[in-house]
Amino acid sequence: ISGYMSINMGAIPYITNAVGGVKVTVLDDLSDAGRGVNLVAGEEKVLNGSEAYVYVRKRDTDAFGSADARLRRQEQFITSFITSLNQNSVERQSQAVAIYNAVADYLVTDVDFETLVGTLLGYEFDESNIYTVPGETVQGSEFEEFYVDEEALYDLIIQMFYKEVE
Repeated sequence: ISGYMSINMGAIPYITNAVGGVKVTVLDDLSDAGRGVNLVAGEEKVLNGSEAYVYVRKRDTDAFGSADARLRRQEQFITSFITSLNQNSVERQSQAVAIYNAVADYLVTDVDFETLVGTLLGYEFDESNIYTVPGETVQGSEFEEFYVDEEALYDLIIQMFYKEVE
C-alpha cells in the first residue's frame, strides 16, 4: 500500500456540492425532515449535499437488511461521485485547495495534497472496482449479524491480490 485516505461521512455534503451534485436513480424512499430531504425510489435526481448525506447515511434499524440497502446506495453514490468529479475535473483543479480545506477536518491521509489531487482528478472507477465481503446477514437475538463465508473470502483475496505464475 503506497498511500491511504479515509474520509468521514461528515464531508459528504461538502464534496457533493463541490462537484455540482451527484446524479443517481434513487434506490429507496428516504426522508429526513430536519435536513429537508425527501427522496423517492425510482426518481432520477442530482443530489445536493444534504440529500447525499441522507442517501449514504440513513437506514431503518427496524427493517431487516437495511444495512445492506444502505451499502448498495453508498456503492452507487461513490461511483456517481467519481463520474461527477471527472466531468468537472478541469474546472475543479482551480478549486482543489478550497475543496481540500473544506474537508480537511474530515480527512485522514498520508498522501500529500499535490499527489492526492493529481490522483483523484481523472481517476477511473466503476462498479467493477467494488468488492463486498461474501457472507450472510442473519437476525441475531438483538441485532443483525453478518457471518463471513470464509472460503469465498479466501477465493476473493486470491483473485484480488495474487497473479497466477505461468
